[in-house]
Amino acid sequence: MKIKQIESFANRQVCIVRVTSEDGAVGYGQTAPFEADLTQMILHRQVAPLALDRPDDDFSLADTWADELMVEPLPVVKGQITVPQGPGWGVEISPDWLQQAGYMITK
Repeated sequence: MKIKQIESFANRQVCIVRVTSEDGAVGYGQTAPFEADLTQMILHRQVAPLALDRPDDDFSLADTWADELMVEPLPVVKGQITVPQGPGWGVEISPDWLQQAGYMITK
């Protein structure tokens, strides 16, 4: 039986998953019972692409994400980088990257 689609319905306490196969069979399940809204995101980003036999976008971009994140990417010499000396990560984050990134704040 091949999976056609994976759907999920969540609030913070529970995430219900509906799986539909190519032959029309439907089944329900649940992700982790705590912080279910977060497990819903992980389900669709990392688990569902594998179950649907599709490349996972998060992993396929693994080599280039840092190039877009920093104003000046860290030079790699013989497989190593020099740890930046500035505060925090020691790098300047690209304003373009910050503009398109998901944003949350807690005060």
